[in-house]
Amino acid sequence: MKLRTIVVGALCATSTAASATAGTITITTEVSVAVKDHALAVTLRITNSGNEAAQTIAPEVRLADRSVRASGAASLPPGPPFETTVDLPWDTTLAGQWPVVTAVDYADTNGYPFQAMQVALVALGTASPALVAVVDVTASSVTTAGTVTARLKSLSEIPRQATLHFFVPRGLEVTEPVRPLRLAPWSDAQVEARIVNRSAVAGSRIPLFVAVEYDDAGGHHASLAHDLLDVRTMESARGWYAFTAAAVMMAAWVVVLTLRRWRASAPATAPAAEPSTPPPPS
Repeated sequence: MKLRTIVVGALCATSTAASATAGTITITTEVSVAVKDHALAVTLRITNSGNEAAQTIAPEVRLADRSVRASGAASLPPGPPFETTVDLPWDTTLAGQWPVVTAVDYADTNGYPFQAMQVALVALGTASPALVAVVDVTASSVTTAGTVTARLKSLSEIPRQATLHFFVPRGLEVTEPVRPLRLAPWSDAQVEARIVNRSAVAGSRIPLFVAVEYDDAGGHHASLAHDLLDVRTMESARGWYAFTAAAVMMAAWVVVLTLRRWRASAPATAPAAEPSTPPPPS
């Protein structure tokens, strides 16, 4: 297999976990890929930019229906990156773009487990760019549950049958993470999914990725976007809702006061004159 390989969409989203020891662990993974005989050599540069060391680093790489564990480290303190390379079996000759998922399992000082996820698009060969775009991803904050909304657009005159993927790390769960998506020519689509918090710690900021994939005569195509999701406590969520309700009430009161002042300052209108009645004929 002689396909040129480059990383075309490495989204440098960071996953910040709020440790039980009041520190933070912020993991960023940079991905690069090279072609080998019937395999892809995937190199990971994993950096912790928080203020607490991550323990028991265990990376995993996933591509399509394949996954493999890379060598890890006993700990990763803030500062210099940890680099590891793993060979992923790959004998597909179809050119195109594929989402490569890296999941880094780790723990805080108390042994509480976390997972940092990174998704990047890898291009193999010389396929044309995807003509279905993930325009925008918006994730709500999460206490026990939340939502994510993805907006997509077809950029061609051809109808497409695509597949939509929602990627979240362990600790969060998306209802129906893989969905079929049919797009008419030049059409827009909006897809909403429910997010369930299984074990993510309040105070964490977690990237959520959405990818769309489809095949045509020119190869395999993919588009990718992401958003950051805030994990909140019930108390902070209630406070946010109370603040929003107070802001709405304040805005309504301002409108009422403005209307009253406008009415008070408006000039009085003279009553309309009664129409005169002609005298009866004599």
